[in-house]
Amino acid sequence: IKGLSRLLAGTIPFVGGERLKPGPAEVLAATPEGQPLVIKCDSHWLFAPHLGQTVAAFVGGRAVGGEHLGPGDGSADLMPGELRAEQAINLDFTLDRTAGADASPAFLRPVVDELLDLFTCIALEATESTGARAVMVWRWPENADSVASVTYEADAPSGESLRRAASMATKLGLRPSWLVPPPGLPQDVIRTFRKLGHDFGLLFRPDRAEPSDDQVKTQANQVARAMAESSLAGMGVLDGAWWGKNAPYRAASGAGLLAVSSKGGQQAGTSGFAFGTARLGCPVEGGQPLPITEVPRTVFAPSLVTPQSVAEALVSRTTEAAGLFHVVVRLSQLSDERLEASMIRVLTNAKVQGMSLHSPLSLAAFELARRRLKVHVDDHRVRLVSEHPIAGLTLLIAGTDWPLETAGRRYATAPVTRFGRTFSAATLDLERNQPADIRGQAVSAA
Repeated sequence: IKGLSRLLAGTIPFVGGERLKPGPAEVLAATPEGQPLVIKCDSHWLFAPHLGQTVAAFVGGRAVGGEHLGPGDGSADLMPGELRAEQAINLDFTLDRTAGADASPAFLRPVVDELLDLFTCIALEATESTGARAVMVWRWPENADSVASVTYEADAPSGESLRRAASMATKLGLRPSWLVPPPGLPQDVIRTFRKLGHDFGLLFRPDRAEPSDDQVKTQANQVARAMAESSLAGMGVLDGAWWGKNAPYRAASGAGLLAVSSKGGQQAGTSGFAFGTARLGCPVEGGQPLPITEVPRTVFAPSLVTPQSVAEALVSRTTEAAGLFHVVVRLSQLSDERLEASMIRVLTNAKVQGMSLHSPLSLAAFELARRRLKVHVDDHRVRLVSEHPIAGLTLLIAGTDWPLETAGRRYATAPVTRFGRTFSAATLDLERNQPADIRGQAVSAA
């Protein structure tokens, strides 16, 4: 099956599923004990792991309400006396981490993404076996293979730290997202950064162990008014704090925010894909997705917290996984020259490896609109309808001989390799509630 060789090269953890019986079929994946997990029969495939339960367990993580034991090697402290998102990690610190070049352990594999890609490859293979063409909407803007983002936490804003942050963004061509605590940043600073394509969210400062939704809303409104912003795009929590399971998501949504970015490593030993993913997602509660996007963090303060060798390894792993490489730094850390040197080295490497640079909060808005997209497929037409404007949306249609047209005009397509096979890729901009009809040869699977 196309695209499976990389995914089946290691062990992928999962939660829940069906027990398959061995029979006259080809076993493509199995447990260490030999229990079949993915089998191929003459005309169909069987996939045992439960995707929903696995995502809920590893990406959603556990509820944070008390301290948890961390790894025995001392690489991460999960009992710091405060509730943090790192305490929600459900992956195994022994089995699911890999030592980097300098022996620093980190979560170097987005194992949940690998399981999802495994299922996608099998679904595409099954679709192709029927003679139908698969239609997919790609996860990143402008058909990017992978993306890199930077978040500045304005924990200690000063003239010098703001200057350093702006200089680094200009050198690297970044459009960072700023997470700003009350009382906010000066309006002249905001105007300058906004002209450079930067965007802004709230750096929430909890004032007690289990904050209320009203605290989040009050601080978001305070920062927005001080900076003359109509609203903020997203939220992070100071020091990676967390409470409950989905409480911060509900609080952010109640404050009118689109994204939360707090889940990820604040320590060297929790660097990487600590929640199993290099992709944006929407948390689920009661079987329904919440109207907010989680932007996972990959690296925190490279060279100061995340070792340089680990950060560089994560660039390569993110590229392989077609994911998001998200770097977070605090303004209070920018006075250390090691950080700037490491940021330049790591992000230059990311661009060399083909990553497209976007702000984290703009990716969150794109993802939320993409997930709400309505796609209708019939034999000769794909109709796309979006509740929100989407720029740079990419439609993937299996094969290279699919001429497209919309509104009577031919649409430019380009061949692109995804999931081990070739697609025709068409990138387009959608207006709010304006149907886009794309016509071509027969298509019968979406």
